[in-house]
Amino acid sequence: MIANWKIALVLSVLCVGCSGGSGDPDLAAAKGKVMYQGKPVPRAHVSFIPKNGAMAVGTTNDQGEFVLATKGRAGAVIGEHRVTVAAMDTPPMTSTTPVEIGSPEYLKMTQAPAPKAPKSLIPEKFSKSDSSGLTQMIDADASKNDLIVDLGS
Repeated sequence: MIANWKIALVLSVLCVGCSGGSGDPDLAAAKGKVMYQGKPVPRAHVSFIPKNGAMAVGTTNDQGEFVLATKGRAGAVIGEHRVTVAAMDTPPMTSTTPVEIGSPEYLKMTQAPAPKAPKSLIPEKFSKSDSSGLTQMIDADASKNDLIVDLGS
């Protein structure tokens, strides 16, 4: 009789522990656009950092538009966020085709000068949370989360 009681207690604890409550804060859908000097910023990495909870990230398209996601889930934690934006002038990849060692293509690649280090397309202060000065509010009402991240002129 006592053994049945202990089994029931263990099963109850396991059921409560596995009930699906993740403890993660609620998210709200959020999207936006990054602008610098009146123009959209393409291929920028955008981070929204809340006081509590996981950071949301997105990457801008050629029109400077982004959609935020948090830990693989669509949206961002509701509340105020510090925002960072990083945009580098990186050359596009020229080829992903494997090259045979010793081939003319291989020799051309190995004798070419090293590529230049990427250059920031925006002031670098925007890439650090302690210096960006950017903040945004994520509202529980997703219709209010069409954001503009304006980096100024």
